[in-house]
This record gives sequence, C-alpha cells and structure tokens, in this order.
Amino acid sequence: MKHLSRGRHITVPATGHGVVTTPCGNRLVTDFIETATSENLNTACVDLVRRPPFFVTPAGPDPVMR
Repeated sequence: MKHLSRGRHITVPATGHGVVTTPCGNRLVTDFIETATSENLNTACVDLVRRPPFFVTPAGPDPVMR
C-alpha cells in the first residue's frame, strides 16, 4: 500500500487465502476487474462472511451440523 496511492487493503475474516472462493471475495474481485478501480468497491458483504464449518474428511462438513 505504501507505493500504491490509490490502493485498498480489504481483509475478509475467516477466509485466509481462500477469499476469492467466497461469494463476497469473488464479487469484490470481479467488480475491481470490471471497473479497473478500487475506489467505489462496495465492501458491505465483508461484514456478513462467516467462518465455514469445520470438517475432517474430504466429503466436507456434516450437513446436519450447519
């Protein structure tokens, strides 16, 4: 950010490096690419992101636990 005068640093909780795979992260990246600016990005969805359920098998989380 130090050398990017028009840059923005957006942190999405509970996503780690997988932020682009969330609907919010995907929308933010898509909007940035389509508008070629970070100036008017609507980041309201960031506050709605929740940690995904924990799972221990490749089958994913238990649907009953959601």
